[in-house]
Amino acid sequence: MKNLILFSAVLGTIFSVGARDIKKAYQCQTTEESYREVKAKGNIDFTLNTNKYGMRYLTNVNGMIRADWSELSETPSFYEYKGWFNIKSIDENLDYKPRKYKNYSQFRDFDATSSKQGMWGYFVLEKENRQTQNSNGGNTLMAHYIFQAGDHIGGTIDFVCYPDRW
Repeated sequence: MKNLILFSAVLGTIFSVGARDIKKAYQCQTTEESYREVKAKGNIDFTLNTNKYGMRYLTNVNGMIRADWSELSETPSFYEYKGWFNIKSIDENLDYKPRKYKNYSQFRDFDATSSKQGMWGYFVLEKENRQTQNSNGGNTLMAHYIFQAGDHIGGTIDFVCYPDRW
């Protein structure tokens, strides 16, 4: 009986060591049609982590998004919104019930950590790799930032995320 308990303890230790999080770094860039009514440009880099239960979370989120409505205004710089992101870790919203972005993970409270006017929203990231190969030999993921900035400006900015080489 003691041998069985010892064997179970050793086996449990081996399996718990093997059940580490899966990590993959991504670099996301805005697409050409990123936001229809305005110019939007940005990049978001992060590490996508998946734990042994399949839950996803992002770490080391860094980047910048610029949304520019100045062509719609007589005061150009007034309608330019920039947000810088430096988020240590953010968990997938397990209660997400998508209407539009099915087969995506949602990361709520994906808010700029620095911005003059404020920029906040949520980030949705595709769950399965697309079949599009990039120059690094990996598959791309689509992502979208659904946000609001300032008093009343907002929308959706589209990204293509490329796996980073490690």
